[in-house]
Amino acid sequence: MSSDYLNFHQALVSAQEIGLVLRAVSEMSDSPLELSTVDLHRYDHGNGIGAHTDSGAKELRFVLNLNRGWDLSYGGVLIFSGASDLSRQTRYIAPIHNTGFGFRPAIRTYHALSPSYSPHSRDSLTGMVQTAGIA
Repeated sequence: MSSDYLNFHQALVSAQEIGLVLRAVSEMSDSPLELSTVDLHRYDHGNGIGAHTDSGAKELRFVLNLNRGWDLSYGGVLIFSGASDLSRQTRYIAPIHNTGFGFRPAIRTYHALSPSYSPHSRDSLTGMVQTAGIA
Protein backbone atom coordinates (compact mmCIF):
# COMPACT_ATOMS: atom_id res chain seq x y z
CA MET A 1 0.00 0.00 0.00
CA SER A 2 1.48 3.33 -1.01
CA SER A 3 2.13 6.09 1.50
CA ASP A 4 0.08 8.43 -0.74
CA TYR A 5 -2.96 6.22 -0.12
CA LEU A 6 -2.34 6.20 3.62
CA ASN A 7 -1.85 9.97 3.75
CA PHE A 8 -5.03 10.54 1.72
CA HIS A 9 -6.99 8.11 3.88
CA GLN A 10 -5.74 9.69 7.11
CA ALA A 11 -6.63 13.14 5.83
CA LEU A 12 -10.24 12.14 5.15
CA VAL A 13 -11.34 11.09 8.62
CA SER A 14 -9.98 11.09 12.11
CA ALA A 15 -10.32 8.37 14.72
CA GLN A 16 -12.72 10.70 16.54
CA GLU A 17 -14.97 10.90 13.47
CA ILE A 18 -14.96 7.10 13.12
CA GLY A 19 -15.90 6.91 16.81
CA LEU A 20 -18.86 9.24 16.21
CA VAL A 21 -20.07 7.04 13.34
CA LEU A 22 -19.64 3.93 15.49
CA ARG A 23 -21.71 5.46 18.30
CA ALA A 24 -24.46 6.46 15.86
CA VAL A 25 -24.60 2.97 14.32
CA SER A 26 -24.51 1.40 17.82
CA GLU A 27 -27.88 2.98 18.51
CA MET A 28 -29.33 0.38 16.09
CA SER A 29 -28.34 -2.44 18.46
CA ASP A 30 -29.29 -3.49 21.98
CA SER A 31 -25.76 -4.85 22.59
CA PRO A 32 -22.40 -3.05 22.85
CA LEU A 33 -20.69 -2.89 19.46
CA GLU A 34 -17.08 -2.68 18.33
CA LEU A 35 -15.55 -1.64 15.04
CA SER A 36 -14.77 -4.64 12.82
CA THR A 37 -13.50 -3.06 9.59
CA VAL A 38 -13.24 0.32 7.90
CA ASP A 39 -12.56 0.73 4.18
CA LEU A 40 -12.22 3.65 1.83
CA HIS A 41 -14.17 3.08 -1.39
CA ARG A 42 -13.30 5.15 -4.45
CA TYR A 43 -15.31 4.91 -7.68
CA ASP A 44 -14.00 6.56 -10.81
CA HIS A 45 -15.96 7.77 -13.84
CA GLY A 46 -18.40 5.09 -15.07
CA ASN A 47 -17.96 2.77 -12.07
CA GLY A 48 -20.80 1.35 -9.97
CA ILE A 49 -21.78 -1.91 -8.24
CA GLY A 50 -24.54 -4.33 -9.27
CA ALA A 51 -27.34 -5.45 -6.96
CA HIS A 52 -26.26 -7.78 -4.17
CA THR A 53 -26.88 -8.59 -0.52
CA ASP A 54 -24.46 -9.03 2.33
CA SER A 55 -26.64 -11.80 3.79
CA GLY A 56 -24.86 -14.02 6.23
CA ALA A 57 -22.94 -11.07 7.65
CA LYS A 58 -23.43 -10.66 11.38
CA GLU A 59 -22.34 -7.05 11.42
CA LEU A 60 -24.12 -3.77 11.03
CA ARG A 61 -22.82 -1.79 8.05
CA PHE A 62 -22.27 1.93 7.80
CA VAL A 63 -21.45 4.35 5.00
CA LEU A 64 -20.05 7.86 5.39
CA ASN A 65 -20.10 9.95 2.19
CA LEU A 66 -17.02 12.07 1.39
CA ASN A 67 -18.02 14.00 -1.73
CA ARG A 68 -17.77 17.77 -1.52
CA GLY A 69 -19.86 19.56 -4.14
CA TRP A 70 -21.58 16.40 -5.38
CA ASP A 71 -24.34 17.01 -7.91
CA LEU A 72 -27.16 14.49 -8.40
CA SER A 73 -26.55 14.59 -12.16
CA TYR A 74 -23.27 12.76 -11.45
CA GLY A 75 -25.14 9.57 -10.44
CA GLY A 76 -23.30 7.42 -7.91
CA VAL A 77 -26.53 6.94 -5.95
CA LEU A 78 -26.85 4.06 -3.50
CA ILE A 79 -29.99 2.03 -4.15
CA PHE A 80 -31.68 -0.21 -1.56
CA SER A 81 -34.46 -2.61 -2.51
CA GLY A 82 -36.41 -5.62 -1.36
CA ALA A 83 -35.84 -7.34 -4.73
CA SER A 84 -32.75 -8.42 -6.66
CA ASP A 85 -33.90 -6.48 -9.74
CA LEU A 86 -34.31 -3.35 -7.54
CA SER A 87 -38.02 -3.13 -8.45
CA ARG A 88 -39.68 -3.26 -5.01
CA GLN A 89 -39.51 -1.19 -1.85
CA THR A 90 -36.77 0.87 -3.46
CA ARG A 91 -34.99 3.72 -1.67
CA TYR A 92 -32.29 6.00 -3.07
CA ILE A 93 -29.51 7.64 -1.08
CA ALA A 94 -27.49 10.42 -2.71
CA PRO A 95 -23.79 10.66 -1.75
CA ILE A 96 -24.09 14.09 -0.12
CA HIS A 97 -20.82 15.10 1.56
CA ASN A 98 -20.50 14.38 5.27
CA THR A 99 -23.73 12.36 5.49
CA GLY A 100 -24.01 8.75 6.43
CA PHE A 101 -26.26 5.92 7.45
CA GLY A 102 -26.20 2.41 8.84
CA PHE A 103 -28.05 -0.74 7.84
CA ARG A 104 -28.42 -4.31 8.98
CA PRO A 105 -27.56 -6.84 6.22
CA ALA A 106 -30.30 -9.38 5.49
CA ILE A 107 -31.19 -11.88 2.81
CA ARG A 108 -33.57 -9.37 1.18
CA THR A 109 -31.53 -6.21 1.73
CA TYR A 110 -30.38 -5.76 -1.86
CA HIS A 111 -28.25 -2.76 -2.59
CA ALA A 112 -26.38 -1.37 -5.58
CA LEU A 113 -24.48 1.73 -6.62
CA SER A 114 -25.50 3.48 -9.82
CA PRO A 115 -22.61 4.41 -12.14
CA SER A 116 -20.83 7.63 -11.25
CA TYR A 117 -20.23 10.20 -13.99
CA SER A 118 -18.58 12.87 -11.90
CA PRO A 119 -15.44 14.67 -13.05
CA HIS A 120 -14.13 13.63 -9.60
CA SER A 121 -14.07 10.26 -7.88
CA ARG A 122 -16.99 9.20 -5.68
CA ASP A 123 -15.57 8.42 -2.23
CA SER A 124 -17.06 6.87 0.86
CA LEU A 125 -15.87 5.38 4.08
CA THR A 126 -17.60 2.09 4.77
CA GLY A 127 -17.35 -0.16 7.71
CA MET A 128 -18.76 -2.94 9.77
CA VAL A 129 -19.47 -3.09 13.45
CA GLN A 130 -20.32 -6.24 15.38
CA THR A 131 -21.42 -7.20 18.85
CA ALA A 132 -18.49 -6.71 21.21
CA GLY A 133 -16.53 -9.88 21.94
CA ILE A 134 -17.60 -11.82 18.82
CA ALA A 135 -14.75 -12.87 16.56
